Amino acid sequence: AVYPEPMTIGRFIRSIALLLALAPGARADIAWPDRSSEVSLPFRLVNNHIYLGMALNGHAPQPFIFDTGAVFILDKAHGAALGIVADATVPNRGFAGGLAFAGVARIASADLGGLAFAGQDAEIMNLAGLAAAEGEDVAGLIGYQALAQTIVAIDYENRRIRFIKPAEFRPPPGVAAVALD
Repeated sequence: AVYPEPMTIGRFIRSIALLLALAPGARADIAWPDRSSEVSLPFRLVNNHIYLGMALNGHAPQPFIFDTGAVFILDKAHGAALGIVADATVPNRGFAGGLAFAGVARIASADLGGLAFAGQDAEIMNLAGLAAAEGEDVAGLIGYQALAQTIVAIDYENRRIRFIKPAEFRPPPGVAAVALD
């Protein structure tokens, strides 16, 4: 079992605030490259997972899995190497239905091929097991933050992913909208 550090009132308040920041309704500030309505970048497809290079706080890009169901998660060891450490602990659903605890840290900047996210709160977790299962270096996961504020188009054949400003998106001719409810 993993247990958090003793809870103080200040730590409790920070944890609640960070939980709210990580909630599905939370949004990050996005900056698009000058005069661009989309960002297109290559990806690697490994074990049916999309790997993107994402730079944190001005450092070199690290390998992140693009997971549509994930919040921003940073591997604890990668974070430590970049000087990013958790400043609060929050409860999280663990594997096999158990309860686990994740650290949370504020990431000043995250850059995904020119698409910049400011002031991100990331869960800090040990992803060594995921990296071992993948047979790849995994710095973290990104998903919801990009999906919530962009249109995402994935071209598996050419290994490209596009993030498009919703107001600028025009579906190709002959494409019909499909309800997902």
